[in-house]
Formats: sequence, structure tokens, C-alpha cells
Amino acid sequence: MKNKDIEYAIAIYNLGLQEKKVISFNNSLATITSALKNENYFLFLQSKFIDKSIISSSIEKVFFNIDKEIIALLKLLLRNDDIKKIFSIYKNYQKLVDDYFSIKRGIIYTTQKLSSAEITKLKEAFYNKYHINVIFKNIIDKDLIGGLKIKIDDKIFDYSLAKKIDTIKEKVLIK
Repeated sequence: MKNKDIEYAIAIYNLGLQEKKVISFNNSLATITSALKNENYFLFLQSKFIDKSIISSSIEKVFFNIDKEIIALLKLLLRNDDIKKIFSIYKNYQKLVDDYFSIKRGIIYTTQKLSSAEITKLKEAFYNKYHINVIFKNIIDKDLIGGLKIKIDDKIFDYSLAKKIDTIKEKVLIK
């Protein structure tokens, strides 16, 4: 049997396709999961001591600008004491959206934070060279001597100083 979180994600995704709201639902889920990272509000939603109608009402007030379908999902999760599943549902929904738009997610490892312009240039370079639409996340790696490493799926693109030194060593040893 499928994981319930995946089933929810698929149902919301299919509804999003039908209603032409795939991106809107994605934005709504992103907003909700971001807000639920506030530990106090998240604990409030999970409370066994507060009447569910009060919690449900708070959801409507806090997320007044969210798609009504996503609010309905949140209320369903609340009724089933599964509010914590929203994070996994969003993650699974995001995968479906990425597949739909042929988007890959990648990580850029650097010694310093890259500017959004630098990330955009890397994104464009990958599109031009490999025809891949990538959304990058920049992670600082203090073990990196210089340059950068990029990971997309299981593939590593190593543009680090250490890799360049290894390449030079190999060439010298071959000769």
C-alpha cells in the first residue's frame, strides 16, 4: 500500500492540475510549512487540550490568503491528528511539481555564500550545457579548499581546487 503522505500529495497535485492551480497550491503549501516551523503555532495545532473548532478557526484566520483546497487539507489533517504530515505531503507534492516542469534540485557547495546573481549564472550555465532546469541551494562547506562542488541527483560536478590538483597529479604521473 502507498504511503498516506504520498496519496495526499498525489490527490492535491491532481486537483491542482484539474483546477490549473499547481503553482498556487505549491506556493500555499510552502507558506504553510514555513509558518508551521514556528514551534509555538505548531504545538498549538497539535494540542489535545484545545477544542478542534477553535484550532480550525485559527487556521482560517492565519492562512486567510491560502487556497481553500489547501486549507481543507490542513483541516482534514487536523481532524485526523496528522498535522505533522503536512511537511512530508509538501515534499512529495514538490517532487511531483518538479517532475511536471522538468526541474531538478541541486546543491552548490562553496566556501562562501554565493550571491543570487552567481547562482543564476550557474543555473543558466547548466541549462545551456546540459539542458537541465535546476533550482540550486547553496551550502557552505568549510572543508572545501576553493572552487565549488555541485550535486544534482547522484551526479557530482567537482570544480574544486582539490579536484584540479588531483587532475594535474594524474597528468604528471601519466607522463
